[in-house]
Amino acid sequence: MQRPGNNVAPLVVARDLVKRFPARGARRGQSVTAVAGVSLELEPGETLGLVGESGSGKSTLGRLLLRLMRPDAGTITFDGESLERLGAGELRKLRPRMQIVFQNPYSALNPRMVVADIVGFNLLPVSLTAAQRKERVLATLALVGLGREIAHRYPHQLSGGQAQRVGIARALVSNPEFIVADEIVSALDVSVQAEILALLLDLRTRLKLTTLFISHNLNVVRYVSGRSAVMFKGRIVEMGPTKALYDSPLHPYTRLLIASVPGADPGITLTARERERRELTDELNAYPADSPLIEARPGHWVQDPKAAGETAA
Repeated sequence: MQRPGNNVAPLVVARDLVKRFPARGARRGQSVTAVAGVSLELEPGETLGLVGESGSGKSTLGRLLLRLMRPDAGTITFDGESLERLGAGELRKLRPRMQIVFQNPYSALNPRMVVADIVGFNLLPVSLTAAQRKERVLATLALVGLGREIAHRYPHQLSGGQAQRVGIARALVSNPEFIVADEIVSALDVSVQAEILALLLDLRTRLKLTTLFISHNLNVVRYVSGRSAVMFKGRIVEMGPTKALYDSPLHPYTRLLIASVPGADPGITLTARERERRELTDELNAYPADSPLIEARPGHWVQDPKAAGETAA
């Protein structure tokens, strides 16, 4: 699903990814499909926003792309190298080039370690002396707007914004090319969210990071992403340039998400808004769930409104 007229080789490529988990309380062998045949590409330096409600499979997809989870089916390629063919040792050497920033900064940071050790942990696979490691850690903390005094603090001594900046520093210290940012502002106050998003945009430009930005917040995704994908029940149902996707959504689930944003259309009455939501929900329920993506407009993909195997009249 490369954009038309673009010959840049993608950094990350996923093809037909599937991930299942055992169903709780079900019979042995029964499973829940969290990711159902997802394919996507990320070009060097781009930010792809991945949006959807809780339970849609967004975080699972992010972990699959980093090979923190092994897919049940499908392939993942990073910089031309097939990740499923790598052994544990080869994958460990590749880890510095692809990192993740988690949603809750406090639960993601080891409470028994000081910041310098937390950030420096990701440098263990890299051949550096102790002095070089310390210098890299302090430089990365400065990069994310933290002073040297932070290095000797424990996570409980940090504010929410500081803790998330430490999480970002930990991801950046190994000079990665690919970052998965998984709901990184959802646990923060609104004012702190703005600071972290501004930092992310600045780092993306300065470091030329390729980023998968996962969020359920449509406004945040619109702010940070040049291209967006909408995920519903383990499938990508629409993908394209962010402006086109928000201004002219094609899939009923995308339109339902946008219609649910508070203040999306201040001129519409509450009754009219509820009627629109009911109509979109009915349209979504009638939409074929397993149809493939088709290119409705240049670079704008949407699930085929015709069911798989159905022919046009």
